[in-house]
Amino acid sequence: MGNLLAYSGIVTKIRGMEAKLLTETQFDEIKAMKSVPEAVTYLIQNTVYREILETLEPTLVHRGNIEKLLIVSLYQDYTRIYLFATLEQRKFLKLYLKRYEVELINYCLRIVINHYQEPFDLNHKRAFFDRYSQISIEKLIHSRTTDELIENLKGTEYYNTLKKLRDSGKATLFDYDLALNLYYFVSMWKQRKKILKPKELELLYFLASSPNQVFTREQLLDQIWGYEYVGDTRTVDVHIKRLREKIKDHPSWGLSTVWGIGYKFEVK
Repeated sequence: MGNLLAYSGIVTKIRGMEAKLLTETQFDEIKAMKSVPEAVTYLIQNTVYREILETLEPTLVHRGNIEKLLIVSLYQDYTRIYLFATLEQRKFLKLYLKRYEVELINYCLRIVINHYQEPFDLNHKRAFFDRYSQISIEKLIHSRTTDELIENLKGTEYYNTLKKLRDSGKATLFDYDLALNLYYFVSMWKQRKKILKPKELELLYFLASSPNQVFTREQLLDQIWGYEYVGDTRTVDVHIKRLREKIKDHPSWGLSTVWGIGYKFEVK
């Protein structure tokens, strides 16, 4: 009964927070607006983001600052759930934290690999990562090369994956991005959270290992299920659908349908 009550409590908490998220109608209304200040005014007057957006000086209302505040709001939601959660539930939340860590590392990799002159803009993330993460913001902001960045991640769980890729001498930004995201999903699986079932994980890994290459349903069926599998190609469609439901859209890649042929892991 205790476990049931604990589970029920956190579900109620999350559903209460979920009810305050923007609706589809509100998104449509925001999309129709002509300026950032207009959208900010709407968010302040009509949404739960009022409290955090009202802290912004009128002269600083532009997209970059709004995005930072919304990220801070996301981190605040994580904190609310974490403080409410039991010790067992916090294990899952720490696992989910990896998503934020991977996004942070990928951001830093883009900076150093593309040789951007602008400094790292991570101050809005510092308090959250200092409290919950194994990654040191202070170390990352002093990284100016890929080697320095990877060495500054030494002692974290991501170091060996990135070092192995770097030492290959052929790694691109996409290679690092893919390796980190695959590491994240594999970690989720190993922790028995069942984010992906075995065949879903195999299918994702197989497609991701050959980016932009199109595979027919028959090829995927043979590769993942084997020649002796008695099912039909609809099995592939079902698993692709499940993967899309579980893996949110990513700005750099996605699972694409090639009509009349099959599927590919598309690098955008």
